[in-house]
Amino acid sequence: DGLASTGKVSSKSMRCILYGDTEIELTFVEQLVEVTQARAIADILQMLGDRGSFADGKTTMADILTKLDKLLLDMPPAEGIGLDSVSRFKNPAGYYALPRRFEIAAALNRLRTMTVA
Repeated sequence: DGLASTGKVSSKSMRCILYGDTEIELTFVEQLVEVTQARAIADILQMLGDRGSFADGKTTMADILTKLDKLLLDMPPAEGIGLDSVSRFKNPAGYYALPRRFEIAAALNRLRTMTVA
């Protein structure tokens, strides 16, 4: 809940994601080493906002991250699942690098509009 973006989502650097009207500051998330990881996180957040089944305000952060791990890591890429699945354009995206679940959690934690159980 509270994950739907109110505008454009972008990541021009690895230290800040613009998520609609909200700025997500990632300066102290030290394990982010590529802007492509921040881009993937921005699109993962947008995907979570689009798919209410992932984060419905009752789901815990651990459950959200487990579902994301399953989507991003466990399924074979031939089934259209994996890092490319977070793109809204449904095309293979060469500008993504896989962030760890800890960096995704850090971004979710910094998103002030989100509520979890």
